[in-house]
Amino acid sequence: MEKRRCNPNGAGHLIKLALHSPGENRPPYPQTLVEVMESLVPKAACNQHLLNILRAYIFPVPLQPQPGQQEIRQHLRQALQPEEEKYLDIILTILEGMKAVIEYQKLQSPEELDSYLQAQKELFGRSLLKKAGRPKPGRTGKTF
Repeated sequence: MEKRRCNPNGAGHLIKLALHSPGENRPPYPQTLVEVMESLVPKAACNQHLLNILRAYIFPVPLQPQPGQQEIRQHLRQALQPEEEKYLDIILTILEGMKAVIEYQKLQSPEELDSYLQAQKELFGRSLLKKAGRPKPGRTGKTF
């Protein structure tokens, strides 16, 4: 499945941040968030209630109470297994980073966040390949 590129300048209204009609075929959580949770804390990644709280934290909905960092820390601590608690600060840092990107880029949906982060990942990969003197993926023998 091809990921669509994010256009932060074409973002819609603020109310679209976390709301969408029930029949829409859109992921309720940023795929990046799910992947981070599955990588670090697989059992907590299955906790839909926790994922809803985390989504509300990074994509606040106007006129609805949003959880604060202390509340997020408490929910995570309750959801994590004792051996997973070492990842608590890492997860919180990633959430803060996502929140900062969303605010700075004025992203409106989980799809836009995923697209933006995928584009940054690809840009970083091309930068590493360029520094290593290797050709870019998809380009046969050409280095720019």
